[in-house]
Amino acid sequence: MRVLIFFCFVVLHAGMPLGELYRLADGMNIEGARVQQACGKEGQVWANLCVVLDRPIETGVEWKALKALTPYPLKEASLTEYNEVQANYTYLSIMYYYIRHARELFEKEGLVHVNIHVFRNSSGAKHLELLKHLLAMSIPNPERYGVKLTFSHGVETMEVADINVSFSLVVGLNRQDPSGSLYIPFAHVPFSLSDLVYDERRLYRTENHLLESVREIVAHQPHWLCSVVNHYFTSLNGQKNSQSCKLLNFEDFKCVKLLQIDGIFNPSELEGRDVCVVK
Repeated sequence: MRVLIFFCFVVLHAGMPLGELYRLADGMNIEGARVQQACGKEGQVWANLCVVLDRPIETGVEWKALKALTPYPLKEASLTEYNEVQANYTYLSIMYYYIRHARELFEKEGLVHVNIHVFRNSSGAKHLELLKHLLAMSIPNPERYGVKLTFSHGVETMEVADINVSFSLVVGLNRQDPSGSLYIPFAHVPFSLSDLVYDERRLYRTENHLLESVREIVAHQPHWLCSVVNHYFTSLNGQKNSQSCKLLNFEDFKCVKLLQIDGIFNPSELEGRDVCVVK
């Protein structure tokens, strides 16, 4: 009788400075893909775009300061490098695609239920109000395309639908990606801000349909949508009135791995602590 003994080796890399988190992931958010996994249904199409908001390690501007000092309903208005017009054009182009192609993507009798979701709590209603306004200027009658359109917001829940198009704001870690950068997440790694342990064995991949559709969205974007956003949207921040949007290129999007954190990331509250990396 032979006994086989297997050894599992775990490599620990202790002492990575917090400022080097960019070596592990491009960004971080709270929701990851867990909400979609909990609220989704079999056969559901889920598309998730993430836009970089704050970059506290690089700029020193933390979430708590951004939240406390911004006089605007949406925090992105306070960041002058964040092009709100371009971000809104990107949102509109993605929504337009999934509404127009809903019946091709999800076959069923009757209307296809498309839900637009933003992963925001207190500012979620204001963000949806803006998205609804832009859609009303471009697709005033979604039922014409066989679509029942709904909207929802929140970090902990999401409406069950045939197609869920969701938008997230993320903390940027990559030094090369400015605020407003467009991310399409393909994987997440749970990362607790209390223990600061990065365990790559906990990585999970996501079925993000946007990974499949982004080339088609870019290739067939209606040019007039750009005019809609430039005409109907103006930032509340007067310093950004010169911003406008341009047509999207495939290179504008970046497929990324994100850290799924369990709270608000303010680096000053973690000062002096290092990250333990497990691979």
